[in-house]
Amino acid sequence: MAQENVLEERTLDALNRTDEIREILEYCGPDGGLTANIHEFVQSLEAPLRSQSAIAPWSREVEIEDSFIWLNLFPENWRISEGEFLAFGVAWCNPFDEAADDPYVFLRVPPADAFPARDAVINRVRPELIAKGFEEYSADQNPYWPMWKYLPLDSFEAPSGWDVDRFVAGVVEAFRLLLPCAAPIDQVLRSLPAKPAP
Repeated sequence: MAQENVLEERTLDALNRTDEIREILEYCGPDGGLTANIHEFVQSLEAPLRSQSAIAPWSREVEIEDSFIWLNLFPENWRISEGEFLAFGVAWCNPFDEAADDPYVFLRVPPADAFPARDAVINRVRPELIAKGFEEYSADQNPYWPMWKYLPLDSFEAPSGWDVDRFVAGVVEAFRLLLPCAAPIDQVLRSLPAKPAP
């Protein structure tokens, strides 16, 4: 009795498109073109964020780790020391990364050992951000990004293709939810002892 064919239709389709699928896998890999293009795209968001959020004079810092990128925007007086600053921003990564997250906007606050007023800042802005749908880590985790709001990738899917324009509008809208927190952050920073002269 002949053995029944156990190769599924999807397996046969994949075998028939081996070269094409191999190219896609390479493009979507950690060091492939998808990661590079996402990094480029996140940095391009600076322009609409500045033009639509009235933050033209703010400083900019970009942090990259593996496939992850964080675009940080902040007034220069939020820079507390070399390499340490508070910021609002947007983050994304290669969605095929093992540790991938959906894109998100965030509040960046250095850990307590680098910024002792960390808890004072977070306590001032937490109620407003939670009310606006932001999430937070537990206090004992002490991360650089204690509060964030996701922009789920699947919410921008459309019959005609992934909606880039709607995503950019969503980033700007979520980022602008952070802006009322700038004043209380400034108040906390002004209350700190003056920095010693260099």
